[in-house]
Amino acid sequence: MTSGRAPLARRLLWGVLAAGLAVWGLEWGAAGIERLLPTRRTLPTPSPHQNATPTALQEAERALAAQPDWGTQIPLAEDPDLGWALKPGATFQGAGVTVRINARGERGPDMLPRQPGEERLLAVGDSSIFGDGVEQHEVFLSVAARLLEQAWGVRVSAVNLGVPGYDSGQSARQLVREGPRANPTWVVVGNLWSDVYRADAASAVADSRYVVPLRPHLRRFATYRLLRRLLEPFLVTHRVGWADSDDDFGTLGATRIPLPAYLANMRTMADTAERLGSRVAFLVLPAPTDRDVVPPPSTVLAFRAAMRQVATERDAPVLDGPALFAQAENGLGLFKDHVHPNVQGHLLLGVGLADLLRDAGPPPPEPE
Repeated sequence: MTSGRAPLARRLLWGVLAAGLAVWGLEWGAAGIERLLPTRRTLPTPSPHQNATPTALQEAERALAAQPDWGTQIPLAEDPDLGWALKPGATFQGAGVTVRINARGERGPDMLPRQPGEERLLAVGDSSIFGDGVEQHEVFLSVAARLLEQAWGVRVSAVNLGVPGYDSGQSARQLVREGPRANPTWVVVGNLWSDVYRADAASAVADSRYVVPLRPHLRRFATYRLLRRLLEPFLVTHRVGWADSDDDFGTLGATRIPLPAYLANMRTMADTAERLGSRVAFLVLPAPTDRDVVPPPSTVLAFRAAMRQVATERDAPVLDGPALFAQAENGLGLFKDHVHPNVQGHLLLGVGLADLLRDAGPPPPEPE
């Protein structure tokens, strides 16, 4: 009996070793192939100048690449009107912070009816407005609400309708749908990057109970990354029009939303705010590329100019993010990646928005 078990044990041992060598060989080969493939990340990192040393840029790139949850999918739900929405009641980890979505699919606590005398700030936009990588109380809108509450001496609440990947058309429809329920006194429009840049691939809305927790660990293996990249065109999923993946927004070319449509969406949101009895303000989002010795791409400048044009037409206040960040000593230190402000960036935007709206003054009291 003993002699019979020994050959079996040896065969099992050799089988395990062979399987291990095969896995190692696949991983080694996948890593080699991956190095030969063109990179899919096209971050518009600025060139070094007086406020950006080569060392600082290299450190920022390393910090971005080292993020273990780079590419973690935000729980989304399909929405018949908007394409997708944040999954109601979801809680997830993203970029080191805990994000909680309320029962209506909005970031933050459940929205209560606005009380008499209460001022309410509502913001629409994409992940920069949502506050990617920033705790809820540190998002610029929350910062501005606290400061204005102190300045005006009344309760000021914040409603964050920002959804990662939303373009201005989606935000315009969202404002029409959710605006009456929110009943804001100020509507802050901050759409830009998801209008200008197109994602390289669509995103999947799927049951994420098992895949999402494992993905940060699986992405450590070149075999997984390569297989996912090769099979991506053939994956059968429920798709929506935006991806939070390892891919960047993509290079500038044909924009996701044509400039005339963007201009029309800005006007639509201003009209909607007026119908709601609200005042509208616009936020021109900054980016690290503003700190380059070469001006930002002409497409970005054209979209920003369109937002400013509508603000001028409606005599609406504008928070000029690029100008605000240009005054900071270390503008690059205000971003977590190629477009998203970090905690310090959101603080600066929040203070700037509070100053802007405080100077504009609270809306007149409602009639008795």
